[in-house]
Amino acid sequence: MRMLPAHKAVLAIFCTACLVWSCGCQSLAKKFVRKSKVEEKEADEVVVAPEEYPAPAADNHALYRQYFLFWRTWHDELVDSLEVNGNHKRQIESVEEAVTNLVNLRLLIDEPSRARLDVSIGALRGLRDAVAKDFYYQKVEANRKTARDIRRQIVDSFSYAKVRGNIL
Repeated sequence: MRMLPAHKAVLAIFCTACLVWSCGCQSLAKKFVRKSKVEEKEADEVVVAPEEYPAPAADNHALYRQYFLFWRTWHDELVDSLEVNGNHKRQIESVEEAVTNLVNLRLLIDEPSRARLDVSIGALRGLRDAVAKDFYYQKVEANRKTARDIRRQIVDSFSYAKVRGNIL
C-alpha cells in the first residue's frame, strides 16, 4: 500500500511535533513529572527533649515481697532444672539469681534476721559450687534434695508473714 502525500505530510508534522515537544530546555524527568498542586511546606524541626520522671519510692515491705517472689521463682527454676542431662548453664544461672535476690532481701531486714539469712545464703552458695562442679550429673539427686531443703528452710523462716515485723 502506497502512502498518499497528505498522509506523509501529517506523519511528518506529527514526528516533528513529538521531537520538538520532547526536546527542550528542561530535562525529561522534570518535564514529565506532575507538579504538586499544594506547595510543599517546610517541616518544622522537632526537638524531643527527654524528661526524666522520678521513680515512685517503693516501701521496704513491697520490695521485700517482690524480692522474695523473685527468689522463690528462681529457686523453683533451679529445682526443676536439677535433673539428669539438664542444662548446666541454666542450673548455674538459676542458683546465682536466687543468691542475688536473697542478698537483696538481706538489705531490707534487721540484724538478727540478717544473721539467720546469711546461713541460708552460705548454703545456697555452697550448692552453687556443688552444681558448678557436677559436670557429669553424678550428684544431681543430692543437689536437688539440698535445694529443696534450703527452699523449705527459707520459706519457713523468711516468708513475709513471719518477717513482717523485722523489715526496716
